[in-house]
Amino acid sequence: MKAGKSTAFDIAETENVITVSRGIAPQLRERTAQLYDIAFGEKLALAIPNADDRMQLLLKSMRLEFAIGAFDGAQLVGIIECEL
Repeated sequence: MKAGKSTAFDIAETENVITVSRGIAPQLRERTAQLYDIAFGEKLALAIPNADDRMQLLLKSMRLEFAIGAFDGAQLVGIIECEL
């Protein structure tokens, strides 16, 4: 799957341009799961305490075509939304 529409935003405090894209490419699935776990891992750990099990569940269940990603160049740096 190819990433969808994107929009660039200048971040005033830095020289970086953050691009927001609807849809995240499949090769970024692991990075997307990592970011999701960073954001919600503490809450998910109540139900799935093992980090490896949690990551496997996230990797299998994320629907990247519905995700919105934030990119600094080619690097995925944030997720705005990711449907599971």
